[in-house]
Order: sequence, then C-alpha cells, then structure tokens
Amino acid sequence: MLLYVALFSVLISILLGRDVFKREKYLTITWLFLVASLLFSIANLMCPFLWPSNHPTFHAYTLVEFVLLGLLYQELLKSLLLKKVVRIAMILFLVYKVIDIIWITTLSRPDYASVNVEGAIILMLALLYLRQLLQQKAVYRITTHPAFWINNANLFYFAGILVFSISYLYGDGKDILWSHFFTHNYLLLLRNALLALAFWFAYQQCLPYQTKPSDE
Repeated sequence: MLLYVALFSVLISILLGRDVFKREKYLTITWLFLVASLLFSIANLMCPFLWPSNHPTFHAYTLVEFVLLGLLYQELLKSLLLKKVVRIAMILFLVYKVIDIIWITTLSRPDYASVNVEGAIILMLALLYLRQLLQQKAVYRITTHPAFWINNANLFYFAGILVFSISYLYGDGKDILWSHFFTHNYLLLLRNALLALAFWFAYQQCLPYQTKPSDE
C-alpha cells in the first residue's frame, strides 16, 4: 500500500509542475526526472508479469537518474570549475556503471553498490549547491526558492538511501531488507512532497532563479 501512495505522490508532483516546468531549465530537468521515476516505477510493477527479475530495471533507472540529476546540478551550480567537476563525475560514473553491469554486479543482482556511489556524488553536489545558495545575497527568502526545495529533496533522499544501502551491504537478515523497503518508500514520499512544494513556489513566481555562470 505504501508503494502505491509513493507512486501517487510522484503523479501529484508531475501535475503540479506541468504548467511551470518550461519556465526554467532546472525546473524542466526536475519535471523530466519525475516523469522518468514514474515510468520506471510502473515498469517495475509490471516486471513479475513480463520477466523473472526486476534487477535490470533498477540498473537502468540508476543510470537515468544520475544523468538527469547530473544535468540538474550542471545547471544550478554557477562556478565554471564546479560545472566541470559535474561533467567529469558524470563521465566517470557512467564508465563505472557499465563496468559494474558487465563484470561486477551484473544484471542478475541488485545494484546497491552503484546506488551508494551515486548517492555519495549527489550528496556532495547537493551540499555544494546549498553552500552556494546560502552565500547568494540576492536570495533573501530562501524558503520560497524553488531550487532550495529541489536540492533539499535530493539531500534528504540520498542521505537516507546511502545509510540504508550501506546497512544492507554489511548487514544480514530479512529485517534489514524489509526496513530498507519501507524506509525507501517513506523517503520517496518525502522527496516527492518537497518537489511538489518546489513546483508550487515556482507557480507562485516567487524569486525567479538565475542560472547564469559566474565569471570566476
């Protein structure tokens, strides 16, 4: 039941963003990320009726998720140096993910290891953007800033995923698996609620965000 509630929350966020996602490039990327999340979730639910394992779906989603979030922070971060760091991180992760699929984890097992790597990178980018946002003198009402809530959604979600993925890798027993399942869905609800809030603020046209790179 919790899984279906999480899926419904994705749909709500998509509907809230349908009228504003074209206003800014970072809103467009976020909206496309939600659409991809919904489509992969539906595909995951259909897996038992189509093929034996849903592991390939998870591997594919990790790739798509990281690419879209990488493009998001490529847009949000203003420093040209940090933009270059994001591009390098995206290339390195894609190379690692291909190697992981072919030789390490393969498609026959869950991709928890690559999720840990992805989570660590996204957390680093989210913290860098939060630092940038807090230093911007032009942003005087940070809680009405759509990008602030998008970043918080990534920060809380990936921090939780990273903690419970590590506990799954180094723990044992079914209790950890069930705990990971329920925690993941609660994190999805929190992430989608924060993204919906971001689109609501964007709809209210509060403090439009500037994404031009700095001269540094």
